[in-house]
Amino acid sequence: MSDNLDSISSSPFHWMDNFNQIVCRKKRTLVEYIDCPGHENPNVSPTPMNRDDPEAGNLSGVVNGDSPIAEIPPEPMNEDDPDEEIQPVAEEEMPAEMREHITERMGGYRVQMIIEKKLTATDMRTNQGRLSLPKKMVRVEFMTAEEEKMLEHRSKGDDELNYIDTFIVGSDLKVNPIRFKKWLMGKNYVNCLVNKWNSFARAYGLKTGTKVRVWSFRVDERDENDVIKSELRFALVKI
Repeated sequence: MSDNLDSISSSPFHWMDNFNQIVCRKKRTLVEYIDCPGHENPNVSPTPMNRDDPEAGNLSGVVNGDSPIAEIPPEPMNEDDPDEEIQPVAEEEMPAEMREHITERMGGYRVQMIIEKKLTATDMRTNQGRLSLPKKMVRVEFMTAEEEKMLEHRSKGDDELNYIDTFIVGSDLKVNPIRFKKWLMGKNYVNCLVNKWNSFARAYGLKTGTKVRVWSFRVDERDENDVIKSELRFALVKI
């Protein structure tokens, strides 16, 4: 008895340290038990916690000694923005009647929607006479490298950039002449449909704010040298 008293008197706070350590261990055990799946069911043993990551739960892949948990593959991530889920791109279909007309009667191929947009005030200004196809809104590459290069240059003795005389199919399947070229807007050149755009817009009731979809496609035509070339064509419907 005297020995114990001597021990306590020599270290008056030693017994309090031991007591505090026991209480802390009890508290930690209780918290882990409450956070563990299965604590509410007395017949299920609590799942051991991962002390490095309390939210990880059971990392052993085994539930109470039974069969392993099936692994779930991770969701694909957007490399540009890891927090953003990758959304599937909806592919808007061309009206069936128009597609059949283009592919069966006109011999068209490589049909692809290139842009969906609301017509702006400048698209509908008659003194502008053009439909812009801004590059940032265009969904696919639809020109050949040769066409791209040609549109960026001028013919000898001509101040105007080169252009492509082509055709655009309307919702009534009529083939309308139109011109495709680069148009200077501010400091940048933008691809545009010009020349007959005003008359096309009037014929199909297009107005500022009208939502349209524009497709491109290809047809094989013989040039002046009787050489078959793949020619660019367009189609437009309002939605």
